[in-house]
Amino acid sequence: MPLAYATDNDLHADPRLLDGARGLLTLGHDEYWSSAMREHATQARARGVNIAFLGANAVNRHIRFQSTALGADRLVVCYKDAGSDPMSGKNPAESTQDWRLPPMPRPESDLIGIQYVCFPAEGAFTVHRPDFWLFRGTGVRKGTRFPGVIGPEADALNRGGPTPSTLEIVAHSPIACGNGAAGADASYYTVRSGAGVFATGTMRWVCSMRGPSCGHGVTEAGRRFVTQVSSTLITAMAAGPLGNRYPSRPNHGEFTGTP
Repeated sequence: MPLAYATDNDLHADPRLLDGARGLLTLGHDEYWSSAMREHATQARARGVNIAFLGANAVNRHIRFQSTALGADRLVVCYKDAGSDPMSGKNPAESTQDWRLPPMPRPESDLIGIQYVCFPAEGAFTVHRPDFWLFRGTGVRKGTRFPGVIGPEADALNRGGPTPSTLEIVAHSPIACGNGAAGADASYYTVRSGAGVFATGTMRWVCSMRGPSCGHGVTEAGRRFVTQVSSTLITAMAAGPLGNRYPSRPNHGEFTGTP
């Protein structure tokens, strides 16, 4: 399967960008998404295109693109406060603030599965479901910890929803969030089209592929784990809709008290 690279501007401007793609892979700090970006990714998922979020704090801020003298879509507009954005009164659907906030809340967990919860975050990636298909062959058990892999921003289950009904929490990690305690999650879900969506819940996933060179207490064992999981993921995504071979096993009720 050929590998292609695209920018956020490409995903925004081209509704056919993901036609024929088998997977969309986003890395690191992919925070700022326009309505078109989110719509195009959601439509691709409905066509069976897999999505993986290898960072955290993705799809958190709603933005608009505007033209400048340099061309189309060269200016990013993000007031970060609906009360300051004149668009909130004219077209609330295009007001720029966190996606989860009024005037038209659309939490990013509806696409990612989990959503942004903490900065600054520090902790060990802690396995919850050792038999999860991406963890096979890594030797992990329930409770296996990989120090330093969580941080500096982290995601977790959105207990207030929206949460995909098929969501599977595969790692549940106690973390330090500033001066307090919190939790971070990694998740996977599949949809009717067969598409699978995996989210690591940590911004340090890619850095952890460097092992101790990443710093923050990341170990060689952490490097091997993250690298193997990533390799298995990308290979499987390229083979077609993940849900056809690896349907998710919903367990988010363990953490919300719902069925």
